[in-house]
Amino acid sequence: MKKVFICIITILCVAVTLCSCDNKPKTLDTPTELAISDDGVITWKAVENATSYVVYIDEFEFSTETNSYTVADLSKSFNYAVKAKADGYQDSEKSEVKTYNYVPKPTPPKDDV
Repeated sequence: MKKVFICIITILCVAVTLCSCDNKPKTLDTPTELAISDDGVITWKAVENATSYVVYIDEFEFSTETNSYTVADLSKSFNYAVKAKADGYQDSEKSEVKTYNYVPKPTPPKDDV
């Protein structure tokens, strides 16, 4: 009887060990629907379970806890993308890279006085 009990315990331990080998955290979905407004607010569709985002603007990274980020300098063109983050999850893939194209506003002609 003791041998049967030890066998059952051993089998249960092996089964639990095998089942727990693949406890890799779930990967967050990649942010989508990126857009930028005329006043420089980058937005995207919120990612389920994400608690923060990394916004990539050219070679710079910025953190935000919402699904928007306001760009400080719109006087030049730049590329931007977003990645979702959360504790207990693997970071998402970086979103599709989008481009903001700076277009200088025309200066009004001077009045000849």
